[in-house]
Amino acid sequence: MTAQTVHRAPIELVDQIDRAAGFEILDDFARFHQKDDVFRRSWWDERIHSEKAMLFYATYREPLKTFRKADGFTQRDYALRNAAWHVSDIFTELKE
Repeated sequence: MTAQTVHRAPIELVDQIDRAAGFEILDDFARFHQKDDVFRRSWWDERIHSEKAMLFYATYREPLKTFRKADGFTQRDYALRNAAWHVSDIFTELKE
């Protein structure tokens, strides 16, 4: 496996682009971390974190030994969800 090269714009260029776009970066600015994206909000936001949310994640992380219909969802629904999560995971890992 080869190391990935991270390409970053020089800070001077970023500042110029920010100024040209009218952005004002304040001293208390906190950089966004990809793992805290909207798709994982129920994982990191304590206001909506719940046991049901954790069960949702558990069914994605743990392979289902047997499939059973639950609350109107079919195997195809779970397959689509898992495929979307897989893509999200790949992009998250690329940014870390």
